[in-house]
Amino acid sequence: FRILPALGQVECGNYDPRKRPWFVAASSGPKDVIIVLDVSGSMSNYGKMDLAKKAAITVVDTLTISDRVAVIVFSDSAYQVPVGVGGGTDSLIRATNENKKLLI
Repeated sequence: FRILPALGQVECGNYDPRKRPWFVAASSGPKDVIIVLDVSGSMSNYGKMDLAKKAAITVVDTLTISDRVAVIVFSDSAYQVPVGVGGGTDSLIRATNENKKLLI
């Protein structure tokens, strides 16, 4: 990926440093992130569930090992999705690569 000065560029490509782990780690400290997803029937209209999943995956992709994450889903009632090592239903889990793969 290279952009030459004084050369007209039609597009910049898909490179976005804001989504890179090194950028996120340098721009903020450790984070505790709770993702809340509505899984009720109304989310199936107009592809809203797909948009919510894509947004959640983008957030999870930016997390580093110093961050912790939990996923809460709700419809008629709410519960935490148990994921990964140390992922009970009452705590945040460390955002390791293994845990992030399980979340996605």
